[in-house]
Amino acid sequence: SGGHIAVNLQENSSWEGDMTVVGGEKENSYPSNHYINMYQNSLWKGNLNITNSPNTIYGAQSSVNLSEQSVWLGDAVLTGENYINVYTYGNSTWIGNLDLSQNNMDIESQAQEGSVYIGDRSNWQGHIIGSKYGVGLQVFEDSNWQMTGDSLVDALYFDRNSTISFVPEPNKRSNSFSTLTVLQNLDGGNGSQFNLRTDIAANQGD
Repeated sequence: SGGHIAVNLQENSSWEGDMTVVGGEKENSYPSNHYINMYQNSLWKGNLNITNSPNTIYGAQSSVNLSEQSVWLGDAVLTGENYINVYTYGNSTWIGNLDLSQNNMDIESQAQEGSVYIGDRSNWQGHIIGSKYGVGLQVFEDSNWQMTGDSLVDALYFDRNSTISFVPEPNKRSNSFSTLTVLQNLDGGNGSQFNLRTDIAANQGD
């Protein structure tokens, strides 16, 4: 109905289960804003599904905020016309994919389909599935993105001793190569690096 919900995982807490967010259904409602806040050493095992009902007028905007060595094991899946932010800070870890293959974001109302921030010694293992317009991505402050499959990024900020490594998706053959596409800007440097794979004999690589 266009409301706002916050789920807080406090210090050393854990939660196992999926969460589904549905966009607003009232003409006078605002976009639904939902937050999952994960604090010190918290753990979430589950997927975030952001969707619309047949009566949805405004899409949902959801944020997952990881801090202080928290861990999220799960995918973010968007269907309909929705938007997501994922913030990972303080030596935290997200292992999961961002699936936008069924999202139909109106590019006139939103320049990107989502934003992912990996900072302050944090890690993301996963890739961006089915994006049409790209995602804003920042990897900085000694952080690491292990990209496990083809990904489309609108703008990439990559700075301060961070690493983007092309790695095979779990349970797939090790020489399954990937492509990272950046639509707009690639900014950064300052000790950051890409780690790519190659098979010289087969003339293949990332």
